[in-house]
Amino acid sequence: MPQYYMHLFNDEILRDQSGASFPDEQAAREGAIRAISELIAEHIVAGQPVDLSNRIEVEDDRGDVVETIKFGELFRGTASA
Repeated sequence: MPQYYMHLFNDEILRDQSGASFPDEQAAREGAIRAISELIAEHIVAGQPVDLSNRIEVEDDRGDVVETIKFGELFRGTASA
């Protein structure tokens, strides 16, 4: 199973050294979305702001970035008065 690395870009750059195995790029993308959701939830629970421009880059085992997902891509909704 291919290895993918999820590098976090927020106030600093945290490079994933160990990676995780996923069957394909779509599964790796879904894993990155879960990781971002958990990070956002941790910030909300702690009362910390969430920077929607933060991102995770998913890199394959050849060193190619196959996905870039910004935190802001996970928010959907409408404003109400």
